[in-house]
Amino acid sequence: MRWVHVNLTTGIITSAQNLTPPGLRMTECLTVIPHGNGEDYWIIAPTFSSTTQFYTYLLSSLGLSLTPNVSPSFTYGTGSGQIKGAPDNGSIVLANIGFSGSINPSNRDVATYSFNNLTGAISNEQIFDAPGLSDFFACSFSPNSQQIYTSSASTFPSQLVQFDLATGVSTIISAIGAAPGHMQLGPDDNLYIGASTFPFVSVTGRVVNPNTPNNIGSYNPNAIDFSLVTPAGINPMASIPNLMDGIQPVFKPADFTFVLTSCLDVDFTVDSCWSSYDVTWDFGDGTPLGTGTSVSHTFGLPNTYTVTCSLTLPGLLDTIQIQHPVTVFGNTITITGADTACIDDPSPSIYNVPFISGQTYTWSVGANGNIVSPNGGSQINIDWTSGTLESLSITMASGGCVVTDSLIVNLISCGLVSLYELENNLGIHIYPNPNTGQFTIEKPSYLNKEVKVKLLDATSKLIIDKVIPIGKQKIEIDITKYSKGIYYLQLIVEEEVFAKQVFKQ
Repeated sequence: MRWVHVNLTTGIITSAQNLTPPGLRMTECLTVIPHGNGEDYWIIAPTFSSTTQFYTYLLSSLGLSLTPNVSPSFTYGTGSGQIKGAPDNGSIVLANIGFSGSINPSNRDVATYSFNNLTGAISNEQIFDAPGLSDFFACSFSPNSQQIYTSSASTFPSQLVQFDLATGVSTIISAIGAAPGHMQLGPDDNLYIGASTFPFVSVTGRVVNPNTPNNIGSYNPNAIDFSLVTPAGINPMASIPNLMDGIQPVFKPADFTFVLTSCLDVDFTVDSCWSSYDVTWDFGDGTPLGTGTSVSHTFGLPNTYTVTCSLTLPGLLDTIQIQHPVTVFGNTITITGADTACIDDPSPSIYNVPFISGQTYTWSVGANGNIVSPNGGSQINIDWTSGTLESLSITMASGGCVVTDSLIVNLISCGLVSLYELENNLGIHIYPNPNTGQFTIEKPSYLNKEVKVKLLDATSKLIIDKVIPIGKQKIEIDITKYSKGIYYLQLIVEEEVFAKQVFKQ
């Protein structure tokens, strides 16, 4: 069996190359079945031998793989006959005319085989025998893949036979002449059969409603007349196009999935629609490459890694690549937020842990605090109400990785005035908040008082101490050199202390 490559852009055709190993004989027929990924195709050819083997080649966007998937040897010997794939892509049917000189002329029946259109594997041989008939030359499935049709040349005239795959029952549909030709399903879901009379007449027969069991009377031997195509007519016996009958599956782009089995261990799996490819994994951490459709990998450090999955076929240079960011996060996390808080602060305290996509977050707090924001994210707002000490805890989980942390918060009474008074009675505004490191404190022109400004970090350390003097309306605060997180702003006007949390993003 040979193949050529045709460049549809330039029209250049490569020299014919052998596809099968030297000395291996193949039958005259082959078939094509769509791959389960909705993009590739399987080319299937049986050997010409006393125990049939199938050589299955993958044709993909990368090219034609020259390394076949070779089936086991089956008991059914192959002479010469048509091979067709089922429309549901799950079976193939092979006919054997067993003419004089065949490798095993005693095998003259028809056989079906299960086909896996994800892997190209062929299995489960089933031989069908019609009493008193043999030498089956042409064959085809019905559109619903539940019936097979074949033509027996062991009698004169030849017979059109139907096998019901569910029951194995054979039915002679009609006599079809001396020399049955190839079969092909049409786009109208009828079955067409090449000219069958002798001497050859330029007609093609048709079976209507081929899905129907025991479909006697469905065959019209003169459905299409080719005698007027040219003065001499044409002989469609063996010239009906060998078309693919399989229905193309929905395209499934190449992809892979991953699951954390512990905090640093991840299982990777290629989508089953692409398991017929050779798979290589680059985990993005400098470790040796992994191979196989499913692999496990242990990362050395918490981080976000770009994992690359490469799909190749033997003998082809091109590669399909898929990339996904994968985040792993060690065995510890740390709650960020103030470990001292005011129970009379009208503004809630903000606490957070690092955000990691795909994780679940569960916060809990003791009786002296209330969660006043949605629970389930990496950040939480707490309203401290009473007491002197309280515990705040977080559980972060993903797959097999579960980590926790807790924070003991000192609770004090700060004698603070509400933010409502700050903004509405005194007219002082802080903006923007949250911010990226710079914000403004502005007082109205009618507030002819000095405003002391103190800013504390999450550990209550004083980092800014300034004054807005009488006669000046605003001051700019710059904390760009400090880390992201929560800061505590105190504004002191005469004897009153106002508090506000400021969040740097």
